Amino acid sequence: MLKIIILCLLSVFVPLQIEASEQLKLTGAVQTIGIQDNLDTLRVLFVGNSYTYFWGLAQLVEGLSRNGDRYIYTRTSTASGASLNDHWHRRFDLKTIEKIENGDWDVVVLQNQSRSSIDSLDQFLRYGKKLIQLIRNADAIPLIFETWAPKRDPFMQELITSAHDELARETNTKKIPIGTLWEKVKELKPGLDLYDPDGNHPNSTGTYFNACVFYAFFTGEKASYLDSRVQTIDHHGDSVQLSVQDDQDALFLQSIIDTYLIQTLGEQ
Repeated sequence: MLKIIILCLLSVFVPLQIEASEQLKLTGAVQTIGIQDNLDTLRVLFVGNSYTYFWGLAQLVEGLSRNGDRYIYTRTSTASGASLNDHWHRRFDLKTIEKIENGDWDVVVLQNQSRSSIDSLDQFLRYGKKLIQLIRNADAIPLIFETWAPKRDPFMQELITSAHDELARETNTKKIPIGTLWEKVKELKPGLDLYDPDGNHPNSTGTYFNACVFYAFFTGEKASYLDSRVQTIDHHGDSVQLSVQDDQDALFLQSIIDTYLIQTLGEQ
């Protein structure tokens, strides 16, 4: 009942939730990239840097799936500040190529260093294409993780989005529009901060939002069904809280996803 009341209040800020037919469109978006409906477990590798490992994005996606119909098994290949160029050349002792080739993944998510997507666009495109081809050669599905602009320089988002759109278009790869959805949050509820105090990385709420976006995409389910608390089980069998969000903030973020994810995917 409390969740219903809060959702009604949130409609002041966010347009109405997507209808059932639109939900089918999201499921269709999942199907069009080749994720099979009958998979009980989806195996996902997240490739990136601290934008991915801050507050455990991959672990949150896995935790969100624990009570769902499809379990999302996640692992990472990350290093602080790493670009796709660094992953390809095995810098920072990264084993990304080996993990892609030997991991039996269903999906591999590629997250580049945001600034290098602008400052080194040619390299971003070159090594993005190389990794995408490697992923496809390994019979996995590549996805491009569009990042967000720094808090101090919001106008960078247009350039970041444009660079990721170019890679997606030239490789016929689906892009997950995280940065674009962050802009919607800032537009509709500017007091809700998604940033770490450094103004670049996500805080726990920002990572929770990102995880809900990926979960909704991978499953085709509404984000508003998700809990504001995410937990996992450690190797001792004990429950561990991965994320605890304010209920109203969580529902607002979920409403952003349910309202705008279809729209932004349709623009690709």
